[in-house]
Amino acid sequence: MKKIILIGLLLILSSCSSDKHEIVFVSDPKAAIGTDINTCEYVESVDGIEVTESMIDEVENQIIVDDVRVSCGNLIADKIETKLVQYAINGTSYDLYVKVVDEEAPVILIDDHIEVEEGNEYFDLNSVIKVSDNYDKNCTLSIDGDFDIDKIGKYQLKAVASDINGNESEKEFTVEVVEKEKEIVEVEVPSYSGGSTTTSRPSSGGSSSSKPSDGNSGSSKPSDGSSSSSSGSSGSQKPSSSSPYINGVRNISIAKGSSMSDMIYELTRNISASSSVTVDYTRVNLSVAGSYPVYYYGQDGASASCTVTVN
Repeated sequence: MKKIILIGLLLILSSCSSDKHEIVFVSDPKAAIGTDINTCEYVESVDGIEVTESMIDEVENQIIVDDVRVSCGNLIADKIETKLVQYAINGTSYDLYVKVVDEEAPVILIDDHIEVEEGNEYFDLNSVIKVSDNYDKNCTLSIDGDFDIDKIGKYQLKAVASDINGNESEKEFTVEVVEKEKEIVEVEVPSYSGGSTTTSRPSSGGSSSSKPSDGNSGSSKPSDGSSSSSSGSSGSQKPSSSSPYINGVRNISIAKGSSMSDMIYELTRNISASSSVTVDYTRVNLSVAGSYPVYYYGQDGASASCTVTVN
């Protein structure tokens, strides 16, 4: 009778021990924020048998090792925190804690080479650099290096972006400050009739319109940089048939913040010349007080200059 009881007890113990299994998980398990994770991939071995890809049933989200089936729990990686994932074999649970992390650096979107005209007061480097990130919508952006918008040349800079989780990326790029394209104001060739001078005046849109002078308006004394001097008692200057000239050039003062059209008007309103004239005023910055040179170039080779004082 005792033998029968002992054999029965051994059978029970043997049955209980057969339900215990060993699961070995990967060390320091992590899940990237926002990703769809198959938690079967965190299991290294079952009962000492290494888990291979062929043992994973992705449809049922389970691992099959011989006759042992391991049900793998779900993981929603929607927050950066530690999540509990539960596995089960024949009703017995096995717990695994997984860290949901963000280890992806921000992406910096900027051209390798940026070209900007000298003196462009509206250029904002930060506005041409875009940063995107998988998690942080307000990344920090900084620029290593500097450039001088008023000095022509190439400048090597580096953009550095970082997100809230400490991920950082860098990108080097070049800013090239190039010569500003000359803004051209053409002064029509003056005509002479009865001692009066007809000169051109640009409209606010930059085009030219003609307005006859009053007999004195053409007699403005040119600045020291003008290529010729005034002559004649009535204020009109009759061109010499042999010498190119630009008359009526003078230094001007203008208030800071004035419009470009007002400045052009003052620069050209008394001009008379032996040919069409190009006025180069690209160095003038009407938003910064100072003295700036302006140059006049005649189509026939005449030249002159003056100074614009912004105050």
